[in-house]
Amino acid sequence: VLQGSKYGALIELIKENQDFDSIQYILDAGGNIGASVLYFKKVFHAAAVAVLEPDEDNIKSLQLNIDLNHLESVNVIHGGLWKNNADLVIDKSFRSGENVM
Repeated sequence: VLQGSKYGALIELIKENQDFDSIQYILDAGGNIGASVLYFKKVFHAAAVAVLEPDEDNIKSLQLNIDLNHLESVNVIHGGLWKNNADLVIDKSFRSGENVM
């Protein structure tokens, strides 16, 4: 993520159509531990970033990464996006064998 390859096509599209300094807001819908936030703030340093993350453990690491990198204008929101208003279950069974509500 930090090398930009994950977002390369998006960055090229923005370069072709918009001045980087005109980007004021970014919504990161699934911030995980914050690697994308670090990248977005590096590229779009003046933009405010709202980060959605449903997993409380990830939020702890996300907030730590924000703090350690002295990032400003980053708002972490405990939640996620879905097609309608619903309570969802985070399934961690693929990595830790536990399901968390």
